[in-house]
Amino acid sequence: MAQLTNRLYVAMTRARDELLHVPGPEVRQLRTERSCGRSYLCGFKPWQRKGLRLRGRDVRRDVPPGHGAGADADPAGLQDYLRRAVHPGDPVTLTAPLALPEGDDQSPRYLIRHGADHRIVGEVSEAFRRDLFKVLKVSGTWEVRWPPSITGGHVDCLEAVAGAASVAADAGLAGNGVWTAVRLAGLGTFVWPEGDDNEDEE
Repeated sequence: MAQLTNRLYVAMTRARDELLHVPGPEVRQLRTERSCGRSYLCGFKPWQRKGLRLRGRDVRRDVPPGHGAGADADPAGLQDYLRRAVHPGDPVTLTAPLALPEGDDQSPRYLIRHGADHRIVGEVSEAFRRDLFKVLKVSGTWEVRWPPSITGGHVDCLEAVAGAASVAADAGLAGNGVWTAVRLAGLGTFVWPEGDDNEDEE
């Protein structure tokens, strides 16, 4: 107790201009999936999964954002949009355009969307897809269901990604294979269809 008091005294007497108190996050329902080290938010029932932690390696980096994501993606225009309109702290939503998983141990592709017009700014990585599968695979016989969308995450920062110049050229980007991508952070919340067991808290 004395050690805690000393730390609190030091913390409160070293501020020069202002002292802020920020309440800590609710962690009673946070668990860690041992097979991948990913933190997730559980429900009151053992099979319920409410969300998972987002981290930097969750964004696909081998292709420029928007490449192969559909006709409305426009990788070249997206580079300008990222530098002009996307900022750290901006909220993002992950959406799955298809319910089909990418592999036996992976989730479907989730696109990263930003802003009021839900502009595509990236795609999740294979590492994310595998971790999501492990979090949602409650048991060996459990049939995994995929949340149609994941909210609550945000942009941590923008970063420069070095890739193959041929891939950049194929996406319509000039230069030598360097492009801008988002980095994610936060606790993503699964948005389940109404009536899904994961929504039942009673």
